[in-house]
Amino acid sequence: MKITNATRERIRILSGAGMQQKDVAKELGLCRASVSTIQKQLNMSPYSREPISRGTENKVMELFKQGFGAPSIAAELGIAMHRVYQVKDAHQCKARRHKGERELRAIRREIRRSEDEIAKRFNVSHAWLRRFRRRMWATK
Repeated sequence: MKITNATRERIRILSGAGMQQKDVAKELGLCRASVSTIQKQLNMSPYSREPISRGTENKVMELFKQGFGAPSIAAELGIAMHRVYQVKDAHQCKARRHKGERELRAIRREIRRSEDEIAKRFNVSHAWLRRFRRRMWATK
């Protein structure tokens, strides 16, 4: 598909307004890579340069404190992920420490032990207990 000058101008206008590449591509019926290529040809940044509002910044920080990650924060607030990372870097947020393999094994072992005790106490099989647990979590 040949990209016309009118399409290029439309990309320039939408990108200049702060619209994300994927949204520009969807609106114009193009792929994101085409939008990216045209933005590079026009010497445009794919990221908005506008400062983020104080209210949005506070919401991002609150969600980080609650343990949410950048992708879920971006989706929740409807902002680009690079904006979330800007706030994170500005406030020098540290990534949460992930559990090591040893700790994960210990957690799994404790879960198995507790399930053994529950199965014995209520006289049910492990398979029944597993189905019950999955059903219980699926309804929440």
